[in-house]
Amino acid sequence: MTGMTGMTGMTGMTGMTGMTGMTGMGSALQANTFGGYSGAIPYPLLYTGMDFSRESVSPGLAAPSERPAPYPQSGEAANLGYNDAQTRFHILTQECLAGLEVVHFGRARGGIRLLYGQVPGQAAQSILELRSPGPRTFGRQVQQVLDRRPDRAERMAEIITQVSPQFAYWASTCRLHPERHRSTLELSWVLLHVVMLLTHRIKYELACPRPQDWNADVQPILQTPAYYTWPSGHSTEAFFFATLMTHLRPGDPPQRVRLYRLASRIAENREVAGLHFPLDTRAGEVLGTQLARLFLARAGHGGHVRGWRVDGDDLPEAAPPPREHELQADPQEGIDDTGVDVPIARSRLLHWLWLKAAAEPRV
Repeated sequence: MTGMTGMTGMTGMTGMTGMTGMTGMGSALQANTFGGYSGAIPYPLLYTGMDFSRESVSPGLAAPSERPAPYPQSGEAANLGYNDAQTRFHILTQECLAGLEVVHFGRARGGIRLLYGQVPGQAAQSILELRSPGPRTFGRQVQQVLDRRPDRAERMAEIITQVSPQFAYWASTCRLHPERHRSTLELSWVLLHVVMLLTHRIKYELACPRPQDWNADVQPILQTPAYYTWPSGHSTEAFFFATLMTHLRPGDPPQRVRLYRLASRIAENREVAGLHFPLDTRAGEVLGTQLARLFLARAGHGGHVRGWRVDGDDLPEAAPPPREHELQADPQEGIDDTGVDVPIARSRLLHWLWLKAAAEPRV
């Protein structure tokens, strides 16, 4: 049973434990506040000391109670500032998932539609339809994965350090700092978490086996995750982050190019590691871009998202070249524009955090 202790690694896998350090709460988890106060277990003597202090400072026969502070109006977005970052994370996660639904269709070669419907009087509509590649297509992809094995030694450091969310790489590229860019990082944590919730549901519905399930000679250098392959989660979150930051910090073409090159590199490293097919990367580009556009609209940037439809068998099978710009609907890349502009409701809560992030310095 001692082997079960390895499950503690799951906290690192989610990456969300980093939020406590980002918000300065790392020493206060048991206290639910800052260290040394309000239930902090390591300081039992403090409780007695504070009780004696209270008897001296606020004796039982003190003056009448002070007038209470003005009661805040409920539902105000600014009330988020009263909460700690961890509580805001829970509130905003629920907010971002509102109106979204993953609907499965088909059997032998299934597909999903990501529906959004939160606009009054408007039925839920598809912002993205994904139909998984068939067995023959994946079978042809296996050789591309095998051909990348010689690149593993050169990419080893990147592959290993990019397992969790790649904030070190993004921070270096965008000059992000945990003190100067707290709201930018908080916005990123919330949205990336929601993106991965949706990505895992989509992977589950489409159920596409990993490269090592096709050929034992793949021999990945990392343990293959216990979930399906298409689309790539790393590709999805990397292209999502690139699109998010491009819109959060407009007017910086060099940063945009670096971000999209980095997204391509992160996704490609998962192919080199033997964990993903090139088609996984392409599908992740599409999913990450559409989810970024959805949440940009939810944050108040654009009132609609144009629907896309993708058939995995129609995507180019060659390893995708490094991308230097935002993915656009292009039939040549296997992305069909549905012609439907899906209306998106602005979230007051997400808009509040977006404005705080946008106001932070670029350096």
